[in-house]
Amino acid sequence: NKERRAEKLGETKVETITAEADLEAALADGVRIEGSGWKGKEGTAIASETGTLQFYSALARRAARRGWLRMHFLRIAGRRVAFDYTLRFAQRDFMLKAGYDTEYAPVSPSSLLVRAVLEQAFAEKVEEFDFLGGLDGWKTSWTKTARSHEWLYLLPPSLPLRVAHAAKFRLAPRLRQSPVYAAAMGAMRRRPPASGGPGGVGRGSQSHAAQENAPQETV
Repeated sequence: NKERRAEKLGETKVETITAEADLEAALADGVRIEGSGWKGKEGTAIASETGTLQFYSALARRAARRGWLRMHFLRIAGRRVAFDYTLRFAQRDFMLKAGYDTEYAPVSPSSLLVRAVLEQAFAEKVEEFDFLGGLDGWKTSWTKTARSHEWLYLLPPSLPLRVAHAAKFRLAPRLRQSPVYAAAMGAMRRRPPASGGPGGVGRGSQSHAAQENAPQETV
């Protein structure tokens, strides 16, 4: 099983970072791990945008000062190979980000880390663990409970944004109900793939080894 495969590579243990004093090196490792896979290639990793990196860095420092930070790592033979960035508030845990070192994908490091983190959280009397984000397939391995969300858009009252609002919320829904739109979408779906054939690796789909039943996007 996954545990035995990981143990063949070396000692396996989970590390939890909560203090600001330990944060700088831990966050650097977490950002490196999270950006090592498809997120880095697609530009959605924390390190992909300077502003995003600054946001998560500042949030981690403030969370550590308030006792909210729970940054977890899976170590194999002393090396950090999987990571999650979780906040705890009012006995509820919220996983903001997660990732794993793709070199270790065959041993499913994120799955091993998630299981250990859940066991630790509920041993500490956490009432709820929220994976956040969409209902991704890997999350349903751990829970069948989902919470619906609504989008709230706040736009300044400028003319360009009023036009954009009308296009998105008035024009687009009407177009989707049009027979012409349905016919066009049907034709597009029937087109053969441009390259790689069915199951090709690209945005929105990863190879089996890359997915490894692990967190891919949490926010």
